Amino acid sequence: TYPERFAAGVVAAGYTVNTGAAEMAQTPLWIFHGSDDTTADVSQARDIYQSILEAGGTQVTYTEFDGFEHVPAISKASAEPGLLEWILGYTRQQ
Repeated sequence: TYPERFAAGVVAAGYTVNTGAAEMAQTPLWIFHGSDDTTADVSQARDIYQSILEAGGTQVTYTEFDGFEHVPAISKASAEPGLLEWILGYTRQQ
């Protein structure tokens, strides 16, 4: 709802409603999800990623961990090489 509040965002195995893609398209976003997640269905992450692309998002990245369930996918995302440098490489526009 308020993309100007964030320089960038990371979503790991999040529950997502497929709305707000146009707003999210304005903010760098890295989405992580496990293919075998039974807590938050992976199709939601795939759908919002596609919707952001269709809304003109060029700064969104989607990484799906094959065979990973909910908590293991979150753990793997937090250890993703380059993630910390990626998010710290952005500053919020004033």
